[in-house]
Amino acid sequence: MTRQFFLAANDRTGDSFHIRGPEASHMVRVLRYREGQELLFFDGQGGRFQGRIESIHPDGSISGRLSELPPAPAALSIELYQGLIKASRWEWVLEKGTELGVSAFIPVVCARSVVIPRDGRLSSQRQRWERIALSAAKQSRRASLPVIREPVSFERAIGEARTEGAGFFAWERRAEGGFEELRGALSRARGSRAKRARLFVGPEGGFEPGEAEQAGQAGLTLFGLGPRVLRAETAAIAAVSILLYELEAE
Repeated sequence: MTRQFFLAANDRTGDSFHIRGPEASHMVRVLRYREGQELLFFDGQGGRFQGRIESIHPDGSISGRLSELPPAPAALSIELYQGLIKASRWEWVLEKGTELGVSAFIPVVCARSVVIPRDGRLSSQRQRWERIALSAAKQSRRASLPVIREPVSFERAIGEARTEGAGFFAWERRAEGGFEELRGALSRARGSRAKRARLFVGPEGGFEPGEAEQAGQAGLTLFGLGPRVLRAETAAIAAVSILLYELEAE
């Protein structure tokens, strides 16, 4: 299977490319690509390209020709509002959510969040998060990179959820009857051909009852994921998968 690589804006000129740095080094030194090799590129903005290596230069950079591929059909936009969780778990959600097609990740500071963001570390953390998302996008052959926002308060997140699109709020206390409410909300979303969904998943300790009440007042559908209590990162990926399956189906 043809591998996919990231094509930065300054790597492309018209119908040609010239890639330098770590990406080119990986292709030549690790993957042993040679002149004449075909490549698949994406620009992170939805564009996809077929390329062929014409030259491998002494400095390790590579250049060649490009042809633009037809755009992929418009996909469901899922914005994941994830209660702040420990770094390793958050990064796992970021990686797997990117592979599944999540369009935006928004860390949320909730009442039970045990991780509180430090302003001095946000820049380096975001750089790491972006590298994880880029790697996952390359692996899963998606054409666009997800938006990764800085942490927001729960109140701000709920305020954003009041705008257009369908809103879903995963809460373990809705184990009884939660699936029925979810089915109804998904049916309405399919009927309206909604192409945007906001999904809320709590931190390690889950959401407070007061937070769930605010979500209900904002018009979000509260739902459970069955009788088992799932880890936050497991709940996020399970819920994303359900929404994709139900709302992207023809």
